Amino acid sequence: MGANLTDSAPKTNSYEQEVADFRIDDLFMSRTDDRGVILSGNQTFQRLSGYGWGELLGAPHKTIRHPDMPKCVFRVFWERLKAGKPVGAYVKNRAKDGRYYWVFAIALPVEGGFVSVRLKPSSPIFETVKGVYAALLDAEHKGMSIEGGVEMIDDFLKKHGRTSYRDAMAAWVRSEIASRRSHLGRKPDPVLDGLEELKSCILKIGNELDEVRGTFESIRGTPTNLRIQASRFGEKAITIQIISQNYDLLTKEIEAANATMGQIYESLLQVLDEDSFGLAAVSLLHEAFRRFESEDGLPEGISMEVEAQIIQPHTRNFSARADVMLKRTEELVVQVRQLQRIVSGLAVTRVMCRIEEAGLSGDSGGIADIVDRLLQFQTKVMGCIEHIDTECRNAHRSMTRLAANFSAVPDEMKPQGGKDRRRAPREPRLRSDSAA
Repeated sequence: MGANLTDSAPKTNSYEQEVADFRIDDLFMSRTDDRGVILSGNQTFQRLSGYGWGELLGAPHKTIRHPDMPKCVFRVFWERLKAGKPVGAYVKNRAKDGRYYWVFAIALPVEGGFVSVRLKPSSPIFETVKGVYAALLDAEHKGMSIEGGVEMIDDFLKKHGRTSYRDAMAAWVRSEIASRRSHLGRKPDPVLDGLEELKSCILKIGNELDEVRGTFESIRGTPTNLRIQASRFGEKAITIQIISQNYDLLTKEIEAANATMGQIYESLLQVLDEDSFGLAAVSLLHEAFRRFESEDGLPEGISMEVEAQIIQPHTRNFSARADVMLKRTEELVVQVRQLQRIVSGLAVTRVMCRIEEAGLSGDSGGIADIVDRLLQFQTKVMGCIEHIDTECRNAHRSMTRLAANFSAVPDEMKPQGGKDRRRAPREPRLRSDSAA
């Protein structure tokens, strides 16, 4: 286990002055090759760094890395990127004059490297993260390995109810985008709202499916017990024995349909967990790209046409993933309709059983008790199915809106053209001797 995250922050030789002109409405982008060498960026990226374009282009991205950043955070960051996965993290950067500025950085793999969009963090989680980073850095200064730091990060996430780093960064990006929009007086992001609504619906469906499974376990042997009770009456109860067999078949059909729904649910939840971060990130990337496009004074070598061609396939991919989630919700709707039909068949079978039981002479109390239990089972399952049906329809509506929001993004992320790009003078370039 790693060191305690409440350990005191280390003493560093970092500057204590923050960059003054980093505003909440600022967004900045940069693109690197697969070694972390800077290939392009927007004016905000250049302005905050304090370096000239000639110093940035071709330089390693670690040029702006601050010594207060724990190495283990970059380990997690780069492992996800090199695995072809999007990633997000809070990062402390250092400008050329030594001043610092914090960002929430989102990075996505693209052809030939990575693209990153950053914003100024403002959500409540940011202050907590700064304390965690201080503890991580202190532990590293005391000799903790990078692997030990990764373990500390995992411990922190579990302590705060996060199942994985993927789960945590999805929550962070939603929190930061929502906080930024609130500070700017904007309406909530429809993509974030759609993701929150969808996740809520899916989790409710999962709870109801668990309830149905538990209910099945409680009556699993009931149809067999009904046949045993009916056998006491011989030929007079042969119809009840046949009905109990039919009931058994119907309940097995319900169980199979419920299992199929469970598989669809797990698939949808997995896709949602994997892609919710990327979907939110693409929404932010879209805004950053539009700002990037409107800028003047970009240096020679930065082409909006090239940037668009590199970024668009990634946004198309997430648009396609949104369509996959929509299809999964449609499959859930179809399955719940099938489940409703099967349960309706249970009602008919139970009524027939009640009629036959009433015609038996003598004590049929055992059969009556079993029929009552089957009624309770049917009533409970029907209630669960109604709840599932409601949440499936809600999920489908949310996913339809979400897919519609994303369908236009790839086409919108094209340079509008017609803008005169003035070239900034080039300056001496830093040596590119390693990746960020």
